[in-house]
Amino acid sequence: MRATSVIATQGNRLNNSGAPETKGVSRTAQIISSAIPAGQTLTYPVSGNNFYLIVSTATIAIRPRGGVFNNYTSGKGQLMDEQNLFNLLEVQNNTPYSVVFSLFVGFGGYIDNTLILNTQIAQVAYATSPAVSLSNIINIPDLSGQAFTDINGNPMLAVSRSGLYISNYDLASTYSLEAMLPVQNLVANKRLLAIAHGTDIVYPASGDFRIWIPTSTINAVVSEIYSAIAPSI
Repeated sequence: MRATSVIATQGNRLNNSGAPETKGVSRTAQIISSAIPAGQTLTYPVSGNNFYLIVSTATIAIRPRGGVFNNYTSGKGQLMDEQNLFNLLEVQNNTPYSVVFSLFVGFGGYIDNTLILNTQIAQVAYATSPAVSLSNIINIPDLSGQAFTDINGNPMLAVSRSGLYISNYDLASTYSLEAMLPVQNLVANKRLLAIAHGTDIVYPASGDFRIWIPTSTINAVVSEIYSAIAPSI
């Protein structure tokens, strides 16, 4: 009698192609940090079944390939089942200003215990006007939602401004910090505070400001501090 060969099938399952089934294939996640200009759409060839916004300075619209645009803010995203894996995401900015965002893309659930202490966001210095007597006007536009280069030459993405630092080096003049309006007018412009000669001030505020005098150069140094993240691409 011919012997019958018995083949153990455990651990040797075949898929539809006849090849052994692959188990434990690892798939990686990634974080995309960038600034998107007003009215623009960015396309990212990334794969996953979920995404969410870690940081966003305003509402942005996101859609996977084959889906529709939906609006998301910080902390919001979408988790899809395995049958709806995507391999492309589109990010759209429908606001009239630039938006900084940090977007997590991956598979399965993502563990995030940084809701109280977000270690990705740093306090970064920006040299607005680093030398005295450069001009009779110092414009201080708020860079929140935009890309900039910090005082050490590193590219950064501004989430929000923490404050202004102004040093008045003049021996006699007092300067006024005012709202940045299209036309300079010492009478009409709204003065926020005075910077006396030989003094330093810290002003923790967002918004667009300027220091302006009509007849001479300004002997002051201006810096800003931003909560910011580093771009990933």
